[in-house]
Amino acid sequence: MGSGPFKMANYKPDTVIEYVRNDNYFRPGLPYLDGVTYTIIPFANEETAQAAFRTGKFMAVVWDATTVQTIRQKLVDELGFVLHKATAGRSDLHLNNRPPFDDQRGRQAISMGLNRQLIVDAWLKGEGSTLASPVLPVDQGGRWGFSESQMAQRPGFPTASDTDRANAKALLGEAGVDPSSITIDYVAVQAFARAGAPESIAAALNELGFEVKINVLDRVASEQKINAGDFDIVHQVHIINIDDPLDRGGMESLIEGHPLNDGGWSTPLDRDA
Repeated sequence: MGSGPFKMANYKPDTVIEYVRNDNYFRPGLPYLDGVTYTIIPFANEETAQAAFRTGKFMAVVWDATTVQTIRQKLVDELGFVLHKATAGRSDLHLNNRPPFDDQRGRQAISMGLNRQLIVDAWLKGEGSTLASPVLPVDQGGRWGFSESQMAQRPGFPTASDTDRANAKALLGEAGVDPSSITIDYVAVQAFARAGAPESIAAALNELGFEVKINVLDRVASEQKINAGDFDIVHQVHIINIDDPLDRGGMESLIEGHPLNDGGWSTPLDRDA
């Protein structure tokens, strides 16, 4: 866990995770921070998190989608805010490069046939978009990210149609994959496993014929399982990537040969996926 800009210094389950600066980071002078502390407050105690944030105890907080809706409405009703949705992060499903996803057609089938709307509705309660770009979109001031109209042209977007799902199942057949005979080992990081999120992802995979075993693990246990390559699919959430190439913010997992490429992603094979 020391290859990134920070390394873990302390971990207490359901209480706190502390990271300190990695002095051996490969980019001289970085990171700028001496450390980062994550205080873990269960989603059931949202009011406690809100109170701590308002008194300045926390610099940033990850809210449950229901709380976000409440806060949005208060901003409009009490302070007269005019709100505009913008891409602020992305939710990724990483496929491990092992059967059934060692064949490019298996990975393409998941991308093409996944019911993204089902997942967004369950996880973000209507606040998310199935057309979000991994990097800042051009229509929001970026240079490299796809706009929503461009994302909508890609197979499986904004969400899989009946035709997309049929084509996805045909691809699985071409790859010799019988989904009904496979149970996918799905790792959900506890911090991202909000109400209905793991179940909605499992349901979307069920639509393609797969059985799914959901493993909701805390951050440390999930990192150990991921680093060991002991998974089929893992769900992780990242902040949005801006145009600065030094701020990859999670893109390391897509770089061939990078130590954080836990799923063994091979870019040349997936160029058209």
